[in-house]
Amino acid sequence: MNKSDGQDNATPDKRGNMTEYFCKVCCQLRLSLTADKSHCRNCGSVAIITGAIGSLDKPALRKQYDFYRK
Repeated sequence: MNKSDGQDNATPDKRGNMTEYFCKVCCQLRLSLTADKSHCRNCGSVAIITGAIGSLDKPALRKQYDFYRK
């Protein structure tokens, strides 16, 4: 990953705990390595659900929140 695409996960001064999050707006399940876990790194929404890696059920979450996208 590189800074030109806005993903600076490998920068040591910004590294955080490994977690995953599901964004209620763009319905993506994403891996997060950054310390800042306040918003979705895809769409910028603050409507996210954060959990330990492997703990979030993407199909169930998409079923619950995908109606916002229609």
